[in-house]
Amino acid sequence: MVTFLTLLSLAYMILASGQIIYSFAKAGRAGRCKLLKNYKKGKFAAIFVAVFPLYVAAYITKGQNLLRIIINSFNSTLRVVALSFDLDVLEPVAKSSNLFHAAIALCLILAVVNAFLLSTSLLFRRIFNARVLRRIKRGKRDVCILVGFNDKGRRILSSVNVKKRKLDVLVLSSSLTDGDKESIYVARGGFSSFGGDLYGALDKECGGFKNGFSKRHCAVILLSESEEENLKLAFSASKIAESLGEDLCLVSDRKVGLDTYLFSNNAGETVYRRIVRSSFGTVHCMNKYQMLACDFTQKYPLTEFIPHLIDKDHAALIEGSDVRTIMLGFGKMNRQLFRIYTQNNQCMVTEKGVPKYKPLKFYIFDKDKSYEESSFNHTYLHYERWKKEQTDKSDYFDLPPEPAEMEFKNKDINTGEFKTLFRESLTTSEKGHNNVIIAMGTDLEALELAEKVAVDVREIGAENNTVIFVRVRNSSLLKQIMKEKGGEIPIIPFGDELSLYSYDRIVNPSLEGMAKDRHLCYAIEEDSDKSDDELRREAFEKWLFRWENIQRESNVYAILSIRMKLQLLGYDCVPFGDPAPNAANSFLDAYEKGNKIVHKERTVNGKKLVDYKVPYRVEGSPRSVLAELEHSRWNAYHICNGFVPASKREYLEEDKNSLMRRRKHINITTFKGLDDFDRWRAKPNEELPDIIFYDYQLMDDAVWILGRNGYKIIKRK
Repeated sequence: MVTFLTLLSLAYMILASGQIIYSFAKAGRAGRCKLLKNYKKGKFAAIFVAVFPLYVAAYITKGQNLLRIIINSFNSTLRVVALSFDLDVLEPVAKSSNLFHAAIALCLILAVVNAFLLSTSLLFRRIFNARVLRRIKRGKRDVCILVGFNDKGRRILSSVNVKKRKLDVLVLSSSLTDGDKESIYVARGGFSSFGGDLYGALDKECGGFKNGFSKRHCAVILLSESEEENLKLAFSASKIAESLGEDLCLVSDRKVGLDTYLFSNNAGETVYRRIVRSSFGTVHCMNKYQMLACDFTQKYPLTEFIPHLIDKDHAALIEGSDVRTIMLGFGKMNRQLFRIYTQNNQCMVTEKGVPKYKPLKFYIFDKDKSYEESSFNHTYLHYERWKKEQTDKSDYFDLPPEPAEMEFKNKDINTGEFKTLFRESLTTSEKGHNNVIIAMGTDLEALELAEKVAVDVREIGAENNTVIFVRVRNSSLLKQIMKEKGGEIPIIPFGDELSLYSYDRIVNPSLEGMAKDRHLCYAIEEDSDKSDDELRREAFEKWLFRWENIQRESNVYAILSIRMKLQLLGYDCVPFGDPAPNAANSFLDAYEKGNKIVHKERTVNGKKLVDYKVPYRVEGSPRSVLAELEHSRWNAYHICNGFVPASKREYLEEDKNSLMRRRKHINITTFKGLDDFDRWRAKPNEELPDIIFYDYQLMDDAVWILGRNGYKIIKRK
């Protein structure tokens, strides 16, 4: 009996030890933490199963009755859990059996190792944390600092692959739980207490401002649940940037040493602009509605669902095209979407073989007069009012039309009148298309409305040329909603807020990287006699220190419009990993049809310089049509941000930055108006100035910009 119990105990300990060692070796850091935590919780059961049979065997040899054997074995096992061994009971049996002796020795070793692991696991976490803090102070690697820690912070933390990126993560918080500390440790991050003084915390943890931000990039992400608290911290970050001034070192061709990011909604938009300006653009106020609207516009440009309505020879929509956007609800989401969608989807329609500009067409339904909201009045509607106030337009170049025709229906969706007006707003024409965008109420209410709208669309026979988009905030719901199948109307969800909280989305947005490359194109073409390094540095310093945020954002939205422009020629862009063949050469053939790009000999960053001194404008060519569209986009961008044209007198009397702060720009005019502007400002006996080539640069350099950022051009299916 003694031999059987000894073998039973030995077998269990060997199998259990092997399983634990294998699990630890196979598991990652998170898995090992979980295993250790579970082992802690189950240590009594683990030791009981191993030791209990040995004590039973020992007490049997003493000749006790069964009840006393069980009670005494149980008590002795409990003492082993606390590292107290009844050796006087075990010793007689161990002396007479080498097998029993080996089992006792293995059991003692496992008990001691167990105690050691439990006592040192917390200590090891502290040692690792100290190492991370010390490494951050030394400033050898880029660092991401999360100020505050909540569900958003956890998502950002989980999106950072510290080991792969060679990046350190630091969480600054005054209230971290043990679970928080463990999740930070699992993600290979560090943590430190935070008392609210951002200036002092960064100075302390990063080894001083001069050293801390001179050789690596530091991304500070503000995650307080209070927007007011984030605003205070953003002001502190702005003060740091101001104090560093031009000591903000360039640590790559796209980044300086310190960038601060915070999330906001549409409230306080003008206050945030002040912070961005004073921080040289190093404080990034990330409006979640703006980010979601950019996502939508990038994924679903105006041309996405209408390849049959595109005249690829002229980079325009076919004659008679009628594309409508119907918005149900006009709250923060749809107002922001209206502005960004309008800016980036300007297009032309062919009339008698000639592309002509045509504003976008919107029908907007909301039970409140939400178009009167102060921010919308302050931005998009400002131009319309300003135009009505101008009695004498002789001091202005051609005033452009408003970028969108907007019909607002102040109706409740629950009324019969809404149903009638909604059906009237849809087109059933073979050359028509309807985009219905629903952003109102709860997720369930929005989905319910989408289903009802789909019935209306079907009943009037518009199901073949209508797509319904519905805003759904909940990512788990998003996964369950699919595009309609079997000839049904597509219902496409958008607006997953949790997707915004990832490190790359915040710190390395692809649109901004490409926008900086586009700005580099300007610098290269404008002053190509300088060295590559001089051009890169001067371009970046201009972006950072001499530009207003409106100028930086304009470049970002120019990039956002590339997909739509590609689609007008029958092409698209996808990441390099996509299996579709690269069609860059084919695209250039279509783009340069009748109007070739002439390059210089020199290249900078792999980009061939374009020679704009030779004639480059051929009216009606795809290249020139897309350039005119780019200027229409630029106009729309400024109008959507509350800008109006500057007069000739203002242009002569005030500097450009002063006019921009007053939301005025003389180039808010038609393409013809740009020609008039160049002739008007030309000096006698000097070469005619040229501002129009800027509008050609975006698509002239599209292959280079996309390729440098991991994208390729393909033919649309």
